[in-house]
Amino acid sequence: NESSISPRSLFYITAPVVSIEKIGFDGNRSAYTSGLNAGIIASYATVNITDCFIQNEVNGIALNSSNYCRISNNLLSGNVNGIQMNESKFCTISGNTAVDCEYGYSDYTNAKFNTLSANTAYNCDRGVQVSGNAKNNTLTGNVCLRGNGASGDYNSTQFTILLATTCS
Repeated sequence: NESSISPRSLFYITAPVVSIEKIGFDGNRSAYTSGLNAGIIASYATVNITDCFIQNEVNGIALNSSNYCRISNNLLSGNVNGIQMNESKFCTISGNTAVDCEYGYSDYTNAKFNTLSANTAYNCDRGVQVSGNAKNNTLTGNVCLRGNGASGDYNSTQFTILLATTCS
């Protein structure tokens, strides 16, 4: 029973400072559909995640109340969320590639003072989404593209960047 698994991830990080580099793995998204299913979950931690390949998870990388994290040069493929942040602050997300994910990069509830730069979301339904009281985040130099980028490559629920929060 999936509900008895909370959370299910390859790495569930709660240590104060952790670095993960140069790993690759393929999850089992079809068997574990909960939002708690992730390749890497960091909760109340400071993490450096670099040069990893994570595919077929609900969340490739999930940062929950994790501050001063650096997530760079990772390939995230076939996940629901490539990288998701909740209540995380002062994180730098740069040089990552999300392919065939529903959400490439998501800043949600109270994610503040984060920088998303030079990331690519290719064939994701939603490239970058900032919502849920996320404030003071910086987005620069990100590329979001479906197909060839023509209007016919998108439907009414797909977008490249969505800012669905009050800006301050």
